[in-house]
Amino acid sequence: MRPKQLATDEASSLSVLLHAVHYLEKEERYHPEIVAFLQPTSPFRTHEHINAGLRMLLASDFDSVIGVCEVESGYHPYFVYERDEEGNLKELIGGMNKPLRRQELPKLFRISDGLIITRRRYFDRVSEKSPCFNPKSMKGLIMDRISSIGIDDEFDFLLAEFVVKSGLFKSEVEV
Repeated sequence: MRPKQLATDEASSLSVLLHAVHYLEKEERYHPEIVAFLQPTSPFRTHEHINAGLRMLLASDFDSVIGVCEVESGYHPYFVYERDEEGNLKELIGGMNKPLRRQELPKLFRISDGLIITRRRYFDRVSEKSPCFNPKSMKGLIMDRISSIGIDDEFDFLLAEFVVKSGLFKSEVEV
């Protein structure tokens, strides 16, 4: 059982992982070389994603492998704006020769919370304010859009329920 202070909405994922790793090493005398962080809010991640992520990590010198999903054109940063107090919009990324058509947008990827696999050594170098993965030493495992669904609110839950009922869920792993 984790301590009460780590069972709150304010507790960071890294603080929970650090506690778990230290507990395993101190109390169970188990010293993992690799830690897989598999959030329960990502129900469509499969064993295939986990295995592919482990293979990717073991074949590299990187600290972490994280699941990523391609950014859909409607959410591309080229089309994202900040809104000031008066309601005026300002481009988040301005002053560039941006493509006018979505088909010409550069491929970008967002983090999918479905998969974070990190070497144990990373946890010796971080504070509780650090990310769960090493952003300077990571590889991305491309996950499909459905496998990247995270359930963080009621809409996400309804979307996941629809995916299950419709039979749309099929696991696909691309490395």
